[in-house]
Amino acid sequence: MTSTVLKAPTYLAVLVALIASPLSLEGQSDAAIRVFGTVVDRTTGTPLPTARVTIARVGVAEAEPSWFGGSDGNGRFRTTRIPLGVYQIKVELLSYSVVSRLTVFTEEGDLDFRVELVPVDFALAPIVVSAFRQTRLARTGFYDRAESGTGHFVTRREIEALHPIQMSDVLRRVPGVSVIPSQMGPSGLVRLRGRCEPQIVLDGTPMSNPVYIDSIVVPSQIEAVEVYHGATSPIQYTQMTTCGTVMIWTRNPGTPTMSTVSMKKFLGAIGFLVVAVISTN
Repeated sequence: MTSTVLKAPTYLAVLVALIASPLSLEGQSDAAIRVFGTVVDRTTGTPLPTARVTIARVGVAEAEPSWFGGSDGNGRFRTTRIPLGVYQIKVELLSYSVVSRLTVFTEEGDLDFRVELVPVDFALAPIVVSAFRQTRLARTGFYDRAESGTGHFVTRREIEALHPIQMSDVLRRVPGVSVIPSQMGPSGLVRLRGRCEPQIVLDGTPMSNPVYIDSIVVPSQIEAVEVYHGATSPIQYTQMTTCGTVMIWTRNPGTPTMSTVSMKKFLGAIGFLVVAVISTN
């Protein structure tokens, strides 16, 4: 087995070899060679696994290289039998300079290569992974409606700045909105201009009137509020009422919207109504 070190390309030497032995390749269509190789770090001599080795025949149109593969855990690779001829040998490995050499195979047998790769000192550009998660308010068109300016919008930041105790404290700050107590039951009946009764929509679901707003939600649960007067309501609600619409979006969709305090108020209201009905009979 002949051994050699793969060094800088010497195209003149290749041409000399071809001229000096033109008959060595002629008439030897069945003649072949096997290439054994070791890929190492030039500075340390350490074997390098997973290096990609490609051996392509020069001057012959081929769909694929004559041989390609990778070095094993010991930096070794071994080709199948390759016909004699002129080949381009290319060895690549991440963080190392690419070695590409023109070589002439003129004799049958085995050829042993030692391929020395030079480390390249460079810093990889950082990979920035951006994840965009569309919020529920965006998915339901809250921001688009806010830009239209047809309603009044209250965001979570504004709610926190108010430090409200009940939901009615939030709604009372909206122009044209009043919250009045019920004659029998809890407070929180919402009224718009003209003291008309609006459609209350909770997380996109219309609620049946009467709605006692302080009994169904508390300020800590609210993400945003939309208030529309009359025909300015979103089109899907305009046929439900001519008064207007109050849309409430909670912070945690899919979970019960009633807190423990709200649930107690709600049950208390039911109890009060039951007692009132019994008293009238």
